[in-house]
Amino acid sequence: MCLGPGETQTEDASRFALERGYPCGVCGRFSFAVDPEDVFSDFDWLDRPQEPLWAGEKPGPRFNVAPTQPAVVFGQRAGAAPKPARFDWGFVPRWAKDQKGAARRANARSESISERPMFADSFRARRCLVPVTGWFEWRVGGADRRPVHFHQEGRLMTLAGVWDRCALPGGAPIFTFAIRTRPSVGAPTEVHHRMPVVVGEAGRAAWLDPTQTVEVAAVERLDAPLVLTTVSTRVNSVRYDDPRCLEPDAGFGEDAQKDLFR
Repeated sequence: MCLGPGETQTEDASRFALERGYPCGVCGRFSFAVDPEDVFSDFDWLDRPQEPLWAGEKPGPRFNVAPTQPAVVFGQRAGAAPKPARFDWGFVPRWAKDQKGAARRANARSESISERPMFADSFRARRCLVPVTGWFEWRVGGADRRPVHFHQEGRLMTLAGVWDRCALPGGAPIFTFAIRTRPSVGAPTEVHHRMPVVVGEAGRAAWLDPTQTVEVAAVERLDAPLVLTTVSTRVNSVRYDDPRCLEPDAGFGEDAQKDLFR
């Protein structure tokens, strides 16, 4: 269902692809398999907001986050401490009149993020970190598409993102984000030609600070080995969001999981 240069895709077609496990582009799903309150202990530099972080019922761990769904992000305004928030995944620029196409804007390419009008202002002034326990890609083998989970054992990672606020006509403002991507390097190229930008501990402050200009090389780092696990095709459907989505595929035996690189 992914399209080539010059092709277009309707919102219905995009939704069809996502529901059947064919997310277009890189990083079409991710996991956040921890209690959201854990972010305050894992990232003790976060400022706990005085206002309720979770509107309505507090969310639990997420095992299969898809575009257009809400997720935890860390953001920072000039002169303020970083704090967590809950934004929708799929970028809607502030000038938009509706949310059409948000699912197709889940990612922002590093090569054009600073010049493309869709993302340029947010890249300069509204950067964020997306905490994840891993992300998914789909390995193609013949007619079969196998979901692969990239993760670090027992650790939360942070992915580079950009966000925006859009006041839609007749409605409340919405807050959305996109994940920054780059060409794959090393072993991930075995699965997909692109990967999200993983921001290491040493680069998080620089990426969040809207007063700084940063390059990928200055913030990107893996603080622990990245592990590849071929998982259940249960993750193919957005209807499923439970621990079984992360279970190694028994059909791959010992090859279901392996270290990729540091």
